[in-house]
Amino acid sequence: MLSLYERYLFILFAVLCVVAAYNTFYEMILVIGRGQGTLGWDKLPQRLVKGALALFTQGRIIRHRKLSSFFHLLIAYAFIFFLAVNGVDVLRGFTDFNLSQLGLFGNLVAATADILSVLGLVGMGWFLIRRFLLQDPALKTRANVLLHPDAADGVRRDSLIVGLFLFLHLGFRFLGESFHIAAHGADPWQPLANIMALAWAGLKDDPRMP
Repeated sequence: MLSLYERYLFILFAVLCVVAAYNTFYEMILVIGRGQGTLGWDKLPQRLVKGALALFTQGRIIRHRKLSSFFHLLIAYAFIFFLAVNGVDVLRGFTDFNLSQLGLFGNLVAATADILSVLGLVGMGWFLIRRFLLQDPALKTRANVLLHPDAADGVRRDSLIVGLFLFLHLGFRFLGESFHIAAHGADPWQPLANIMALAWAGLKDDPRMP
């Protein structure tokens, strides 16, 4: 559970993020509204179902560039699942709630989060290496494409920001679970975090740990 000051800080940052997200999406709505014609709202339920299926199946992405598509799937499934995991973590931060209280279902959620954390990190690591170390030509704009110089630099910058955000988001959560295991004992439902916890051997005996 978070301390009182940590809760205040969390709420502050959460409010700032919500305001920033609102402003960003509002600007997007204004830009879309400048287009010609009107948005169609007919058959909305069917469109929502189709969109949900595309989200969870990722369409036919695996047909092209199979290796990169596979890593993309790992990231996509990790973050779809983490929409629920983040909600659970908020409860853990403000209450005494623990996934083990939900029995087998909670344990399966913990195990899935553990595995998807590492798979998502592997996938994101691949894309960062591919863009910034290997400099894959497939990610570069062709010479005959008219593009503002600032846009070309912006693509790399935005890719780095998004990549690091995803990498740190999954990584810090995974590290946090490994610290908890090191301090309180192994968790059979988080095998990968158990392995990582070996790096913090002796932490449980540290008198400064709660």
